[in-house]
Parts: sequence; structure tokens; C-alpha cells
Amino acid sequence: MNQVKKADPNNRTVAENRKARFSYEVLDTIETGLVLTGTEVKSLRQGQANIQESYASAEGGEIWLINSY
Repeated sequence: MNQVKKADPNNRTVAENRKARFSYEVLDTIETGLVLTGTEVKSLRQGQANIQESYASAEGGEIWLINSY
């Protein structure tokens, strides 16, 4: 019997920078997690994340997401 799996609402892509994949050659992809606070969580849940002009910077053994809102 076929069972239909329901998507987990807590595990989904909330933002993807498609422009970066179009404009640049992406050689490697790294999936990471983020630590979010109050208003950031609310914005992501409402689908209002914007990473169009953002980039990642490696500093002190950590990766920082810059210019995202």
C-alpha cells in the first residue's frame, strides 16, 4: 500500500539565492544552520526573508551571513 509522506513544516527552505546561481558558477554547496532571534524568526515564518544581496564571510572559524534581511 502506498503511503503519502507529509512535508515537515519545521524543515523547509525559506530562502534561496537563485540570482547567485544564475550570475556565478557555484563550485561547492555547504548546508548550514543559523541562530535566529525574535524578529528574524517572525519574518522567516511569514516568508519575508531577502538574501538577494547577501554573501557569506569566514571569520575566526565561523561563517557569517552578511546583508540579509
